[in-house]
Amino acid sequence: MTTPASGETVANDRELMKPADGWWNQARTISFLNASFVTIQEVHFKNNADYAKVFVHLHNGTDQLRGNTLLDIDALIFQNVSDGLVLRMDLSSKVGADHIVILNSSIDLCNSNESQSFDQLTYLIAQEIEKYGNLSFSCPFHSGNYMVRNFHIDTENVLIKFAPPGEYRIVIDIKYKAETSTMAIPIFDIELYATIVQDG
Repeated sequence: MTTPASGETVANDRELMKPADGWWNQARTISFLNASFVTIQEVHFKNNADYAKVFVHLHNGTDQLRGNTLLDIDALIFQNVSDGLVLRMDLSSKVGADHIVILNSSIDLCNSNESQSFDQLTYLIAQEIEKYGNLSFSCPFHSGNYMVRNFHIDTENVLIKFAPPGEYRIVIDIKYKAETSTMAIPIFDIELYATIVQDG
């Protein structure tokens, strides 16, 4: 990894998936041949350039992480948010050509009642992501630099232990809804496409 004078992080070993200006910024797909018990095969993301600048980098692990597909995220958040930060997650299983939602969650992180009662899906995914950097699913959310390094789906995660082999999609999106507004503004969302391969 190198860091140019502008402070933006650039990956040398794989193509960096970088969003252009504007809201509908979908990253290109990167596929890997390396197999693991859980392997991330595709990542798509979008970000609202008025609120954040986000870089996503997908790469293969080395040493003790060899065989894993790793995800790096660098995010520059432009605005403080202390209310109306809505987090939605869903977990889908691929059936034929479609993805069927099997678990879903939506929560206002700035609502003290909701934030104290994370459901199992939100808790398990947030817990996994927070282990790999300083990105936290909490409120208030302050402007500044956030990062996730070498995120991978742990086969010891309860969600994985109870999921049968197959193809899955995890969707995480964050929106901002001001108290005086009836509309929620999309800020960032990411889709992870992963395959669970049976051991042996």
